[in-house]
Amino acid sequence: MNPELSILSNQNFLYERLRAKDGCPWDREQTHMSLKAACIEEASEVICGINIYDKTGSPDNLKEELGDLLLQIVMHAQIASEEGLFTMEDICKEVADKMVRRHPHVFGEVKADTSDEVLKNWDNIKKEEKKGKEWMDEYLPDAFKESKELIDKAVCCAPCASACLERVRDIFDVTVFYYNPNITDANEYEKRVDEIKRLIDIYNEEGKAEHHGEISLLCGRYDSEEFYDIARGLEDSPERGPRCHRCYELRIAETAELAKERGYEYFATTLTLSPLKDEQVLNRIGYALQDRMKEKSESDNSPLWLPSDFKKEGGYQRSIELSAKYNLYRQNFCGCEFSRRERGI
Repeated sequence: MNPELSILSNQNFLYERLRAKDGCPWDREQTHMSLKAACIEEASEVICGINIYDKTGSPDNLKEELGDLLLQIVMHAQIASEEGLFTMEDICKEVADKMVRRHPHVFGEVKADTSDEVLKNWDNIKKEEKKGKEWMDEYLPDAFKESKELIDKAVCCAPCASACLERVRDIFDVTVFYYNPNITDANEYEKRVDEIKRLIDIYNEEGKAEHHGEISLLCGRYDSEEFYDIARGLEDSPERGPRCHRCYELRIAETAELAKERGYEYFATTLTLSPLKDEQVLNRIGYALQDRMKEKSESDNSPLWLPSDFKKEGGYQRSIELSAKYNLYRQNFCGCEFSRRERGI
């Protein structure tokens, strides 16, 4: 970082460095299309930051999330610059020029003494600017639809789902997919299924008054042999090691296939809520599955991975609070017999 550069210039330099040949592989792979889901997520977290500030008076979360959203703009600007389309400077100049044009009562001779007069002038100027570009508005309905597209989430238990669903149900129409062959005890499996059903019923009942969309639930097949098959040879692997990584992939892959079959736009997992789960590993698996489906697909309709770190900003603590509020069953092991054995349960 160069201390002589402006903060915004340093942001540009930072992301240019990340996308360099000797930079970050993940950042180099990103495109305008691949970043759409992250843009939706970051914009949603800004709304969350605004709500936190409104209710608590603390601006810290809002400051952080605005930075994350700004980074999205910097990322798109760098990609566009590499493509020879425009630069960050072009973006800043475009919006500055627009503000001058649309505020003639400040930068010109037009008189506007009330907000209504300001808005009327704004609309008239905007219409003049958009002449000949009306066709662009035809893309808006699909864009709004995409931003609220179905998201299919892989869930392992009600406590994990509680905080995640609370965050996303205002943004997406949510389908919870319960597929957990790693829960090797049938009674434990049924107990967790019953709890996720109960939680969804509670949220849907509360949602009626708050005008939330209805959360739906799909339960996958239950065959613990599927888990034992992928765990073979890794029985002594420590928790969070290679055996767990294979387990994550098994479950997220099934979620991705379901999302594809049903035509969902995105797939994700609640596993990133847990302090015992590495969100970087989970997100790498999700992106790899997304790319694999794209390669196999004959169309562009394969679902996108929605990256997450639900433990961020007190997500795990919130799940504890919601578990207490709704008296949810909180297990003390992931579900498989290896985890149970490690914890002496």
